[in-house]
Amino acid sequence: MDNSDSIDGFEDSSINTNLYQIPCTNEILIDSHKRTTTSISFEKNGNRFLSGGNDCKIQMFDFTIMDSRFLPFRELQGFEGNIINSISHSFNDQLFITGTSNVQIKLFDRDGKLKTGSKKGDMYIVDLKKTFGHTSEVTQVQFSPIFENEFISTSVDGTLRIWDINTMETSQKEVIKLFKTKRSAGTSCNYNSFGNLICVTHDNVIDVFDTKTPKIHPIYSYKTNLSYHTSVQWYCNDTMMITRNNDGLYIFDNKINKCIKYIEVKCPTLHNNVIVSPDNRFILCCNDTHLQFINTSNYELCDEVELEKGTFIEWNDCINQIFVGDDTGHIHIFFDETLSRDGCLLCKDKFIENLPQQIMDMNIIKQKPYHHKKYKHKQQKENNIDLEYKPLYKDETNESFNSTIQLKQDFTLVDPRKALFKYNTDYPELIKRETILQEINENDENEYQVKRKLD
Repeated sequence: MDNSDSIDGFEDSSINTNLYQIPCTNEILIDSHKRTTTSISFEKNGNRFLSGGNDCKIQMFDFTIMDSRFLPFRELQGFEGNIINSISHSFNDQLFITGTSNVQIKLFDRDGKLKTGSKKGDMYIVDLKKTFGHTSEVTQVQFSPIFENEFISTSVDGTLRIWDINTMETSQKEVIKLFKTKRSAGTSCNYNSFGNLICVTHDNVIDVFDTKTPKIHPIYSYKTNLSYHTSVQWYCNDTMMITRNNDGLYIFDNKINKCIKYIEVKCPTLHNNVIVSPDNRFILCCNDTHLQFINTSNYELCDEVELEKGTFIEWNDCINQIFVGDDTGHIHIFFDETLSRDGCLLCKDKFIENLPQQIMDMNIIKQKPYHHKKYKHKQQKENNIDLEYKPLYKDETNESFNSTIQLKQDFTLVDPRKALFKYNTDYPELIKRETILQEINENDENEYQVKRKLD
């Protein structure tokens, strides 16, 4: 598929897909992660979706509030440097769980707030059924398609665990060992559409368990030549399974209990998955250079789209759009303007408003009220200072000297007795007498000093 960049940042395809009615005539590229995109999960209505990557972050997107820049409305970072291996939404889309390279499984609400997490298992206990959680990296998590509170998880510790979100803080509901003599790591798991069958892959084995019966032995078990399976899917009314491994696709029929087809497809990364279209007509997988569409009737390649090192694929039935992550951290959205509806069509032509930086920054730190009042009082105090009044220097003359500058009288050489008698109005004779005596004394002192100098 030959792509050409347009002015709006979209990539238009020249491939003719009207024959198969595949929604991949147009493409939008979203810059989501800094490293490989490892997982994508949708709500059923297609309005929101999540993406996880090797940069240890989860990006949350909402088509109803996005514009043509396609920026996430929230970013979850509290995973302590653990790679996001898997994300899954609950049946009612109000919760989602994450499986990371850590041993804990975390439960979030729809807005990304952490509600609870699973307990860490004791790695020194030999019997894994007696541990209350995983003891090694969680490879995949999956919510039940029927029960809102139930989900499953696989881990490198070699167990498949069934959980209830109400009791996941203390322990799991059930533990299934995926080995008999030698421990083997569980790589992927999935429910069927009715929620009564669970398929799990470990090493070169694919096991199927019934949720209503004791899970000591699997009801179906298949062996392959290659060891590592990255994904497993049900299709064709839950009678057939398809798995993705290192070098290709294995297709199994549960009616005859054997592998009926092997398709050679190169697997560029360990996070590659395989999915089936909502109408069960196509099998979708990625190789090094293309996104391939394989017909389920004859297992032949019917169409392909140019895409380098694609990893995780999701096809939402409600909006009829295909989402593919790649090795560089981008997400490719494939759609058709006539076959697809809503989703990216809601915001690809939405106008970008030039908002002020303060409004655009949703995480702006507000100043505390105390500091704000203190700053306001200081500013008001500075504004009250009248800058017209300047100090009076020696050589300067000021017309409004008396009104602006007042000199204080020096009382250090004033006689206090004289100062007090000045306010005595009852005996004015005493005041006159005191003033006369003071003048005589001053004259005597002056005469005495003159005589002394002459001598």
